[in-house]
Amino acid sequence: MSMFTRTLSMLIILLVSLSSSRAWPTTAQSQPTSAQATTVLIGLRPGVPALPDGRPPLGPAHSLAISSVEALPVAPGGTPLYRLRLAPGTEVAAALTALRAAPALAFAELDQQAVALTVPTDPGYSQQWGLTRIGAETAWNVTQGSSDTVIAVIDAGIDASHADLADRLWTNPDFTALDVHGMNFIANNNDLSDSTGHGTQVAGIIAANANNLGGVGLCPNCRLMILKVLRPDGTANYSDIAAAIGYAATKRADVINLSLGGNSDSAALRSAVTAAAATSVMIAGAGNGGTNTPFFPAAYNEHVLAVAATGQTDVKTADSNYGSWIDVAAPGEGIYTTYSGGGYGTSSGTSMGAPFVSGLAGLLLSAHPDWSPAAVRAQIIRTATSIDATNPSLVGQLGGGLLAAGAALTTAPAPLLRVAAVTVNGQVGGRPEPGITVPPRRRLCRHAQRGQRHGSPSHLMAPFGC
Repeated sequence: MSMFTRTLSMLIILLVSLSSSRAWPTTAQSQPTSAQATTVLIGLRPGVPALPDGRPPLGPAHSLAISSVEALPVAPGGTPLYRLRLAPGTEVAAALTALRAAPALAFAELDQQAVALTVPTDPGYSQQWGLTRIGAETAWNVTQGSSDTVIAVIDAGIDASHADLADRLWTNPDFTALDVHGMNFIANNNDLSDSTGHGTQVAGIIAANANNLGGVGLCPNCRLMILKVLRPDGTANYSDIAAAIGYAATKRADVINLSLGGNSDSAALRSAVTAAAATSVMIAGAGNGGTNTPFFPAAYNEHVLAVAATGQTDVKTADSNYGSWIDVAAPGEGIYTTYSGGGYGTSSGTSMGAPFVSGLAGLLLSAHPDWSPAAVRAQIIRTATSIDATNPSLVGQLGGGLLAAGAALTTAPAPLLRVAAVTVNGQVGGRPEPGITVPPRRRLCRHAQRGQRHGSPSHLMAPFGC
């Protein structure tokens, strides 16, 4: 698990072991503190038994002045571990050299201390209410993301010189002069400068660095692929959006964030979304019209997570769209994030809600790189927290509820559907006659999947072929 040691902490003892075939480290180690100086951890090589009295066989190192020996709990089949407390005044470097020469030992090392892993110390973190509300700190105890996880931001570009974003950019492994960190689909060049400021705001919510500056993104170790489609007036052609989606999928983006869209359906956009969704988790803002009118590409909800926006009390924002096509809600009011020009500020809208979901998708794929896009989408929806109580007039209109990053990272995945009972010709538990065939009921299957997507499992009678 990746840790940002400067900014996060949790109470753990970190025991680092080496395989039995690995040579002793020859590089210099950091000097121990006074609290560490008399404690050493050792592990036995595979197949080496402890002595009859339970002590480890130290060979020539048995002559060391050792105050105590303590066997540590290990999992079945794990390397037997011992904590040695050296007598006061023992020369630590010499003791380590002697222990590492013992034939029975796989390793010997100082008992290092882990730093506390709680919350970021970035100055603006206290203003990032959205991260606290969705349980980001719990999620970060599992992972803060991986540099192997790439999130495509299809937007207005980015302020690549911003101190919280400069080292978050994806680098194309097979780049040309045009697409080192992404692509400008308006001018067909590599100008990724932010034409509106919107792209920089979105990028900061996803992956602002945990570096004691400004704020922090939900997936601060993830990489950002920048795909520019928005013009200075804040508009974009569907064709550019579709091209950017296709590029992102071709370049193997794990997640695609779309904090943009329009009211018109489009076969081309739908086609691009459908193809890309096979390999990328796609997230889109639901739109800021305050209506239940479908907004695209968010409304392509067989393939895209549609995100509504909420405020600090979990009430839907006045401008956020809603409807049966919404998948999940996320913080989208007064969101503190990166601004073009190196600064920080707040912004609102479903454009700000979508990147929270993209950041969570990045965390999930960092922790579970073998998960399919469908599995990630399902996990995000099923672990969301119901906000029906704070939105009584919108029951069933805000998807699974409020994004819950902590729950998503700590809850075991579950199948989308399960078989509760089998009935054959009216007989519970009956057996079909050999050779019979049953035509598929695709419509019923879609209803079953839809019920699970929106967090409201139903008792469904599904025929064979579903």
